[in-house]
Amino acid sequence: MMITAHGGALGTGRNTPLYFANMENYLIDAIEIDLRKKNGRIYLAHSPFYLCNPHKLTLTQAFEAVKKNGWTVNCDVKRAGLVKAVLDEAKRMGIEDNILFTGSVSKADLKNLDAGCVYLNANFFPYKMTEKNVSNIKKYIEKFENPRIKGININYKCLTDDFAAECEKENLKISVYTVDEPALIKRVVSYSAVVNVTTNIPDKGLEILGRGVRK
Repeated sequence: MMITAHGGALGTGRNTPLYFANMENYLIDAIEIDLRKKNGRIYLAHSPFYLCNPHKLTLTQAFEAVKKNGWTVNCDVKRAGLVKAVLDEAKRMGIEDNILFTGSVSKADLKNLDAGCVYLNANFFPYKMTEKNVSNIKKYIEKFENPRIKGININYKCLTDDFAAECEKENLKISVYTVDEPALIKRVVSYSAVVNVTTNIPDKGLEILGRGVRK
């Protein structure tokens, strides 16, 4: 089970230097960054308006922190077509195995997914995230014949008992976001199909799993 600190976790602000500095104090497995492109460079920005911020962080700056701390990094791409450029930079820095994609990954992007992995968001599929569609979702993934597609990335509100049971039956792995109440974290981690929980309270997530919290 992986605990991912949602961008801005513990009140540090999304994609900020404070976020990176604070997360270094915790025994988290992964961080999350939001990625957009401007003038040929990739920056950390949840909203396109943040691209106007003269102090916005670059992908390279984020990857330096990833390499330093040995984190997995959930690259939430906010538009299609960024996968290759992100992986090229990761390969240059020797952290391509630390990359996990979510967000607006397209079918064309999957052709460039030769490192890291992806958990595909619900909007990638022609099916709703319901228990009756789990078998079709699994078959849809398999047709791309890319072992780097590890499963799906869904909002916790979609994760019903029946949906989780069907995913377990079909061996469909689930990454869940954004789970910000301890009781909900306890429920989510009880499902064997769930392999990652993204949360703004990663300290509580680590405690619930019985793991160490601070370095």
